Amino acid sequence: RKVSRLNVTAAEWRDSTFSCRVTHEATGTEWEEPVFSPEFSLFLSEFFLLFLPEFSPFLLKSFRFFPPNFHFFSPNFLPSFALFSPQILTQIFPNFRFFSSNFFFSFFSFPAPGSSPISVFILPPSPSDLYITQTPKISCLVTSLPSDQDLSITWSRPSGGGALREPLPLKLTNQYNGTFTALSQLPVTTADWEGGASFACRVGHADLPAPVERTMEKRQGKSLPPSVYLIPPPADELSGPRPTLSLTCLVRGFFPENIDVQWQKNHESLGFAQNAENFGASTAPARREKGGAGSFFLYSRLEVEREEWEKGTTFVCTVVHEGLPLRFVQRSLHRNPGN
Repeated sequence: RKVSRLNVTAAEWRDSTFSCRVTHEATGTEWEEPVFSPEFSLFLSEFFLLFLPEFSPFLLKSFRFFPPNFHFFSPNFLPSFALFSPQILTQIFPNFRFFSSNFFFSFFSFPAPGSSPISVFILPPSPSDLYITQTPKISCLVTSLPSDQDLSITWSRPSGGGALREPLPLKLTNQYNGTFTALSQLPVTTADWEGGASFACRVGHADLPAPVERTMEKRQGKSLPPSVYLIPPPADELSGPRPTLSLTCLVRGFFPENIDVQWQKNHESLGFAQNAENFGASTAPARREKGGAGSFFLYSRLEVEREEWEKGTTFVCTVVHEGLPLRFVQRSLHRNPGN
């Protein structure tokens, strides 16, 4: 960790604007953030608040594509807030996994001065949709809509070439703070996506000063395939009294970060990340490896019944990623006789 400090005078702080730019030579990435007065707002473009029952709220780091124009406030300074369900958050953060169904996330947000509170996100297809079900979709998510009146969402291909498929029916969700969330999904072909085709989502609304357009295309560059390791329950857990045991699937060394993990029990699918928490599976978000030349790692945990493990049930971890020769790889594990 490196810390850089700049001393300025009160007059410079009052009359000038400052930003911090970070360059990581190993990966060639560059990040710049404006510096705001803490008396005005706390600008945390990479964090969100997580609330757990019976626990105090704390901050978790989010992903790089989180919009950089959100100002986060303590609830004491905000009269209302947007409460998003896990289903909506899965669309915003497709790589985020939910460790329990008994929590919720709250985004305390305030728009930057002179801007509309409406936010527009465009999201890529999931690896499982691209390579397993062959039903890839690009998603356009619009949040903080004061109403659904005069809302228009249209799709186009800026690069031209090829007709667009018919978008899926628009999904409107009424949020707890009285705003609406709109989700439009455009079916695409795996060939178009892999070929680098560009897609654009254009959103119009009476509360927007001008239509907002977001574009999405596959990032070009070399893919790194993941290494996958399936780890049995630890010895202290096996010797303990708990009725459940933990299997861990460690996935490392992959790039880009878009990846899916699926668990199976005796060839019965337990689902990908969007619904796997219902079956005792939880997958952590992909994180940068230290000294990994920009590669990522994650781990997925499956909680199984001790009885299932002891009778020799086979569990399989399936990983889907574009860098794999077959686009997916599997690792299986079961209790060895005598153990």
